[in-house]
Amino acid sequence: MPPAVDGWAVHGLWPDAAAGNPYNCSDQPLNATELAPARAALLRLWPEVYADRSARQFWQHEWQKHGTCALAAGDARSQLDYFVRALELGLRYDPGAALRRAGLGPRRRPHGTARLLAALAALLPRRALVRCERPRGAPQPLLSELRVCVDRRWQPVDCYPPDGSAIRAHRCHGATLLYPPLRHEPVPRWPDWLPAPAAGGRTGDS
Repeated sequence: MPPAVDGWAVHGLWPDAAAGNPYNCSDQPLNATELAPARAALLRLWPEVYADRSARQFWQHEWQKHGTCALAAGDARSQLDYFVRALELGLRYDPGAALRRAGLGPRRRPHGTARLLAALAALLPRRALVRCERPRGAPQPLLSELRVCVDRRWQPVDCYPPDGSAIRAHRCHGATLLYPPLRHEPVPRWPDWLPAPAAGGRTGDS
Protein backbone atom coordinates (compact mmCIF):
# COMPACT_ATOMS: atom_id res chain seq x y z
CA MET A 1 0.00 0.00 0.00
CA PRO A 2 1.38 3.47 -0.82
CA PRO A 3 2.89 5.22 2.24
CA ALA A 4 0.33 8.05 2.25
CA VAL A 5 -2.58 5.66 2.78
CA ASP A 6 -3.60 5.16 6.41
CA GLY A 7 -7.01 3.53 6.16
CA TRP A 8 -9.81 2.49 3.83
CA ALA A 9 -9.56 3.85 0.28
CA VAL A 10 -12.08 5.07 -2.26
CA HIS A 11 -12.46 2.88 -5.34
CA GLY A 12 -14.90 5.02 -7.26
CA LEU A 13 -18.14 6.94 -7.57
CA TRP A 14 -20.37 5.13 -10.02
CA PRO A 15 -23.60 6.56 -11.49
CA ASP A 16 -26.45 4.09 -11.53
CA ALA A 17 -29.94 4.09 -13.02
CA ALA A 18 -33.00 1.86 -13.09
CA ALA A 19 -32.37 1.19 -16.77
CA GLY A 20 -28.80 0.10 -16.13
CA ASN A 21 -25.37 1.43 -15.27
CA PRO A 22 -24.09 4.03 -17.74
CA TYR A 23 -20.38 4.09 -18.49
CA ASN A 24 -17.92 5.72 -20.91
CA CYS A 25 -20.31 8.58 -21.62
CA SER A 26 -17.73 10.69 -23.46
CA ASP A 27 -14.10 10.61 -24.56
CA GLN A 28 -13.13 13.64 -22.47
CA PRO A 29 -9.67 12.86 -21.04
CA LEU A 30 -8.68 13.44 -17.46
CA ASN A 31 -7.21 16.89 -16.84
CA ALA A 32 -4.68 16.25 -14.09
CA THR A 33 -4.02 19.98 -13.70
CA GLU A 34 -7.65 20.54 -12.69
CA LEU A 35 -7.25 17.96 -9.91
CA ALA A 36 -4.19 19.71 -8.43
CA PRO A 37 -6.09 21.24 -5.46
CA ALA A 38 -7.17 17.75 -4.33
CA ARG A 39 -4.02 15.83 -5.27
CA ALA A 40 -2.76 15.23 -1.72
CA ALA A 41 -6.19 14.01 -0.58
CA LEU A 42 -6.52 11.82 -3.67
CA LEU A 43 -3.15 10.16 -3.05
CA ARG A 44 -4.19 9.37 0.52
CA LEU A 45 -7.84 8.45 0.02
CA TRP A 46 -8.06 7.27 -3.61
CA PRO A 47 -4.74 5.53 -4.32
CA GLU A 48 -3.67 2.97 -6.85
CA VAL A 49 -2.62 -0.14 -4.93
CA TYR A 50 -0.99 -2.09 -7.76
CA ALA A 51 2.62 -1.47 -8.66
CA ASP A 52 2.13 -1.70 -12.43
CA ARG A 53 -0.24 1.27 -12.68
CA SER A 54 0.06 4.84 -11.41
CA ALA A 55 -2.55 6.71 -9.40
CA ARG A 56 -3.09 9.00 -12.36
CA GLN A 57 -3.84 6.01 -14.59
CA PHE A 58 -6.36 4.74 -12.03
CA TRP A 59 -8.05 8.14 -11.81
CA GLN A 60 -8.11 8.35 -15.61
CA HIS A 61 -9.85 4.97 -15.77
CA GLU A 62 -12.46 5.92 -13.17
CA TRP A 63 -13.05 9.31 -14.77
CA GLN A 64 -13.43 7.87 -18.27
CA LYS A 65 -15.72 5.02 -17.24
CA HIS A 66 -17.81 6.68 -14.54
CA GLY A 67 -16.98 10.36 -14.09
CA THR A 68 -17.91 11.28 -17.65
CA CYS A 69 -21.40 9.91 -16.96
CA ALA A 70 -21.74 11.92 -13.75
CA LEU A 71 -20.78 15.03 -15.72
CA ALA A 72 -23.13 14.23 -18.60
CA ALA A 73 -26.04 13.73 -16.19
CA GLY A 74 -25.34 17.00 -14.40
CA ASP A 75 -24.48 15.25 -11.12
CA ALA A 76 -20.93 16.64 -11.19
CA ARG A 77 -20.09 20.17 -12.31
CA SER A 78 -16.50 19.42 -13.32
CA GLN A 79 -13.77 16.82 -13.07
CA LEU A 80 -12.60 18.29 -9.76
CA ASP A 81 -16.16 18.27 -8.42
CA TYR A 82 -16.57 14.59 -9.30
CA PHE A 83 -13.43 13.55 -7.45
CA VAL A 84 -14.04 15.82 -4.46
CA ARG A 85 -17.60 14.48 -4.09
CA ALA A 86 -16.22 10.96 -3.95
CA LEU A 87 -13.62 11.93 -1.34
CA GLU A 88 -16.27 13.65 0.79
CA LEU A 89 -18.45 10.54 0.74
CA GLY A 90 -15.47 8.37 1.63
CA LEU A 91 -14.73 10.53 4.65
CA ARG A 92 -18.36 10.77 5.71
CA TYR A 93 -18.88 7.01 5.62
CA ASP A 94 -15.46 5.83 6.78
CA PRO A 95 -15.62 2.08 7.55
CA GLY A 96 -12.29 2.14 9.37
CA ALA A 97 -13.49 4.77 11.85
CA ALA A 98 -16.71 2.84 12.51
CA LEU A 99 -14.82 -0.37 13.14
CA ARG A 100 -12.31 1.33 15.45
CA ARG A 101 -15.15 2.80 17.51
CA ALA A 102 -16.48 -0.73 17.94
CA GLY A 103 -13.06 -2.01 19.04
CA LEU A 104 -12.55 -3.87 15.78
CA GLY A 105 -9.30 -2.49 14.42
CA PRO A 106 -7.15 -4.24 11.80
CA ARG A 107 -5.22 -7.27 13.07
CA ARG A 108 -3.86 -10.56 11.82
CA ARG A 109 -6.29 -12.60 13.91
CA PRO A 110 -9.85 -12.80 12.52
CA HIS A 111 -12.83 -10.90 13.90
CA GLY A 112 -16.34 -12.24 14.35
CA THR A 113 -18.40 -11.72 11.21
CA ALA A 114 -21.54 -10.61 13.07
CA ARG A 115 -19.64 -7.94 15.03
CA LEU A 116 -17.98 -6.53 11.93
CA LEU A 117 -21.23 -6.32 10.00
CA ALA A 118 -23.11 -4.80 12.93
CA ALA A 119 -20.46 -2.08 13.33
CA LEU A 120 -20.66 -1.21 9.64
CA ALA A 121 -24.45 -1.17 9.70
CA ALA A 122 -24.36 1.25 12.65
CA LEU A 123 -22.31 3.70 10.56
CA LEU A 124 -24.94 3.99 7.87
CA PRO A 125 -28.36 5.63 7.91
CA ARG A 126 -29.60 3.44 5.03
CA ARG A 127 -29.06 -0.10 3.76
CA ALA A 128 -25.62 -0.63 2.28
CA LEU A 129 -23.62 -3.46 0.73
CA VAL A 130 -20.54 -5.18 2.12
CA ARG A 131 -18.30 -7.37 0.03
CA CYS A 132 -15.75 -9.94 1.10
CA GLU A 133 -13.18 -11.84 -0.91
CA ARG A 134 -11.41 -15.09 -0.23
CA PRO A 135 -8.04 -15.01 -1.97
CA ARG A 136 -6.56 -18.36 -2.82
CA GLY A 137 -5.00 -19.90 0.30
CA ALA A 138 -6.68 -17.58 2.79
CA PRO A 139 -8.11 -19.39 5.84
CA GLN A 140 -11.35 -17.36 5.73
CA PRO A 141 -12.88 -14.49 3.77
CA LEU A 142 -11.32 -11.03 3.82
CA LEU A 143 -13.41 -7.91 4.49
CA SER A 144 -12.77 -5.91 1.34
CA GLU A 145 -15.43 -3.39 0.36
CA LEU A 146 -18.31 -1.22 1.56
CA ARG A 147 -20.72 0.23 -0.98
CA VAL A 148 -22.93 3.16 -0.01
CA CYS A 149 -25.68 4.52 -2.26
CA VAL A 150 -26.66 8.18 -2.56
CA ASP A 151 -29.25 10.06 -4.59
CA ARG A 152 -28.59 12.93 -6.98
CA ARG A 153 -28.55 15.36 -4.05
CA TRP A 154 -25.75 13.24 -2.49
CA GLN A 155 -28.00 12.04 0.31
CA PRO A 156 -27.92 8.36 1.41
CA VAL A 157 -30.54 5.98 0.02
CA ASP A 158 -31.06 2.23 0.33
CA CYS A 159 -28.88 0.13 -1.96
CA TYR A 160 -31.53 -2.60 -2.07
CA PRO A 161 -35.24 -3.01 -1.26
CA PRO A 162 -36.18 -3.55 2.41
CA ASP A 163 -35.86 -7.18 3.43
CA GLY A 164 -35.50 -6.96 7.19
CA SER A 165 -31.71 -6.59 7.12
CA ALA A 166 -29.66 -3.52 7.99
CA ILE A 167 -26.81 -4.44 5.65
CA ARG A 168 -26.35 -7.00 2.90
CA ALA A 169 -23.14 -9.00 2.75
CA HIS A 170 -21.72 -10.73 -0.32
CA ARG A 171 -19.28 -13.63 0.06
CA CYS A 172 -18.84 -12.92 3.79
CA HIS A 173 -19.41 -16.55 4.72
CA GLY A 174 -18.47 -18.12 8.01
CA ALA A 175 -18.28 -17.07 11.65
CA THR A 176 -15.11 -15.01 11.23
CA LEU A 177 -13.56 -12.61 8.73
CA LEU A 178 -10.05 -11.36 8.17
CA TYR A 179 -9.43 -7.61 8.53
CA PRO A 180 -5.63 -7.38 8.35
CA PRO A 181 -3.44 -4.29 8.86
CA LEU A 182 -2.01 -2.36 5.95
CA ARG A 183 1.51 -2.74 4.65
CA HIS A 184 3.42 0.36 3.56
CA GLU A 185 6.34 -1.32 1.83
CA PRO A 186 6.77 -1.38 -1.96
CA VAL A 187 3.26 -1.82 -3.25
CA PRO A 188 2.41 -5.52 -2.87
CA ARG A 189 0.26 -7.37 -5.37
CA TRP A 190 -0.48 -10.09 -2.83
CA PRO A 191 -0.72 -10.21 0.99
CA ASP A 192 2.34 -11.69 2.66
CA TRP A 193 0.22 -14.25 4.51
CA LEU A 194 -0.78 -15.95 1.23
CA PRO A 195 1.21 -18.07 -1.22
CA ALA A 196 2.31 -16.24 -4.36
CA PRO A 197 -0.36 -16.15 -7.07
CA ALA A 198 0.04 -17.67 -10.48
CA ALA A 199 1.43 -15.41 -13.17
CA GLY A 200 -1.14 -12.96 -14.42
CA GLY A 201 -2.48 -9.48 -13.98
CA ARG A 202 -5.20 -7.83 -12.06
CA THR A 203 -8.58 -9.51 -12.09
CA GLY A 204 -11.87 -7.69 -12.32
CA ASP A 205 -12.56 -4.12 -13.40
CA SER A 206 -15.07 -1.73 -11.93
